[in-house]
Amino acid sequence: MGVEVLVGAVIAGASAGMAAAATFSVMTAVAIGVAAGAMTLIASTLATPKTPKVQSADNSTTLGTTTDPKTVLPVVFGVTRVGAICVYKAISKQESNKLVQIFAIAEGEIDHYKALYMDNKNVLNSKTMTIRDGVLDKGNIKERYRKVLEIEFRTGKNPNTALSLAKQHLGSDWDDRYTGNGIATMCIILRRDDRSLADGVEILQPNSQIAVDVSGLKIRNLETNAIEASTNGVDQIFHYLTNTKYGLSVPIENINVDSFLKVRSQVRQMNLHSNGACDPNASFKENLTGLMQTFGGVMFESFGRITLKLDAPDVVKHRFDEDNIMMGKVTLKTGGTNGYFNTINAMYQNPANDYSETMLRYPADAESDATVQQDGRIIAKDVEYRFVKDKKQIDKLASVERNKSRITQVISFMTTDAFTAEVWDVISVTHDELKLSNSLWRITAIERSIDSGIAGMLAITATEYNSK
Repeated sequence: MGVEVLVGAVIAGASAGMAAAATFSVMTAVAIGVAAGAMTLIASTLATPKTPKVQSADNSTTLGTTTDPKTVLPVVFGVTRVGAICVYKAISKQESNKLVQIFAIAEGEIDHYKALYMDNKNVLNSKTMTIRDGVLDKGNIKERYRKVLEIEFRTGKNPNTALSLAKQHLGSDWDDRYTGNGIATMCIILRRDDRSLADGVEILQPNSQIAVDVSGLKIRNLETNAIEASTNGVDQIFHYLTNTKYGLSVPIENINVDSFLKVRSQVRQMNLHSNGACDPNASFKENLTGLMQTFGGVMFESFGRITLKLDAPDVVKHRFDEDNIMMGKVTLKTGGTNGYFNTINAMYQNPANDYSETMLRYPADAESDATVQQDGRIIAKDVEYRFVKDKKQIDKLASVERNKSRITQVISFMTTDAFTAEVWDVISVTHDELKLSNSLWRITAIERSIDSGIAGMLAITATEYNSK
C-alpha cells in the first residue's frame, strides 16, 4: 500500500455510509417496501439539524440476514459474497403454506449472481452460475430443495420492473410501484408442508440466514470504455470518486484521467485484482485507501486535479544539489520507532473457506527472521486487505509493505526549481554538508507558495527511496 496522500476534507472525514444511508433508508423504503414506521423515523432523523452518525450492519463481513432499516446497501466491486437485507416478509395470499421474503442485496446494476446460500448451504446446482433478471428455472435448484423453493433475481437496472413472484403472491400489497430502481433485489418463496418437514429439508426456517455470491457493479473500464463488472481497482476508484449516489461526486474535469489510465494499464499487466464491498461505517478516505491497497496506489492533488500513481520502481524525475536547494532551508531527519514494525498480520476473507476471515503473518516464521532478531522482539502491524481475496496477491503486497517499514530517513528542503514536480516523483539529491551524493528519494509532500516573495517556491518533503 502506498502512502495515503488523499484529497480534501470531504474525503478525509465524511462517512461513506452516511452518503448512502439517505438513499437506502428513504428511497428504498418507497421503491422496495420497508415498513412505513421505519421510513418515518429515518425521514425525521435526517431532517434534524445535527448530522447523525450512521452505524450500519456490514453485510460484506456479516454474511447473513439483517432486518435493520438503517442498513446501508453494500457497494460491491468485483466478485464477493454479501448478506441480504430483508425488506418485506408475508404469507402468500395465494397459498397459505408459502412464505414470501423480499431482499435488497446491493447497489445496482450488478452484473450477475453466482450462488445463493441459505443457512450456509448453497441451494443452487453450482457456485459459479451466471444468473441475471427473472424467475430462476427449477432445474438450477438442487433437487433436494426444488419442491420448497421459488426464487427470482433482479440485478438492479434503472429503470427496473417489480418482482413478478412478489406480485403473484402478494397481490395489491406488492404492485408495479415497487420496482427497486437501481437496487439488486431477490424474492424467495419458501413452501412448508408436512412431507418436506418429514423429509428433513433443513432450510425451512422463516428466519434463514441468506447470503449470495455476486459479480458486482457494472462500471466503466477506463481503457476500453466498456461497462462491465471490472476487478481492476483503478476503475473502481474512478467510479467511487465520480458516483453521485454513494460516491464523492467529483467532476471528471477535476481528475487527471491520464494518470488513472497509466496506472490501470500497469495494474492489469501485474494481474492484480480488487474484489469486495465498501465499509458502510468507514470514511470515504478509508474506503479509497482499501481500494488503493489492492495494487499499492497513492492519490494526491496536483495542479487542482486528483492524480493517481503506483508505488512501484520509477526513474529519477528531478535532480537537486546545493545550486538549486535554498541555503539554510534543508533538513535531514532519521525517523524514530513511532510507527515502525517488523511483522505484518494480514487479514482477508478467504473464498476457499466460505469467506471466513483468515490471518497471514509476514514473515511466516517471525522468530527466525533476521530483522526481528535484530530488534529483539516482534513489532506487529495489523492490516486488513478488505478488497483482496487471493493469497498470492497478499504475499506480494504485504512483502512490499514490510520492506517499506525499514525506511527511516526524511529530507525536507526549499527550492525554486522543478515547479512541475509531483508527489511520488523519484528525485536525486546531492549535498556535501549532509554527505549525500546522488541519493535517491521519493516525494511525499509538496507545498507551493509565494510567502517569501519568490514566485515558484516549493517546500519538498521526501523519504528514502529503494527501488526494490
